[in-house]
Amino acid sequence: MKPQRANIWARVDFTPRDHDLLKIIAKHLRITPAGAVEYALEFGLVNLARGAWFFEKCIEPAPSSRLSYEDLWAAFQEWCSSHRLKRQMSSDEVAAMGHLICDCMRGNQVLCLDVRLRA
Repeated sequence: MKPQRANIWARVDFTPRDHDLLKIIAKHLRITPAGAVEYALEFGLVNLARGAWFFEKCIEPAPSSRLSYEDLWAAFQEWCSSHRLKRQMSSDEVAAMGHLICDCMRGNQVLCLDVRLRA
């Protein structure tokens, strides 16, 4: 008999604290809580919260500006270190999540276009 694959969409149990974090993510990214759940399953709840928080606090709109990915990556690492966030994300994870966050927050799929680091 062939084993059945688990359906990861069938049931996902989040703790009350997770629900609070999903609400915060949804607010920062300007998406529905269901959208926050979907993206949390893709990127990880803690990573998504970290990325949303970083972009909300450290990146600001700046028409005609372009932030280099190297500067963004360095700022993200420094920000994580300053908040004593131990598990680092890879640069590829940050890039993929950055595209999602920029699309949600600014309707712009280009990661570092028309933004700059906050002073």
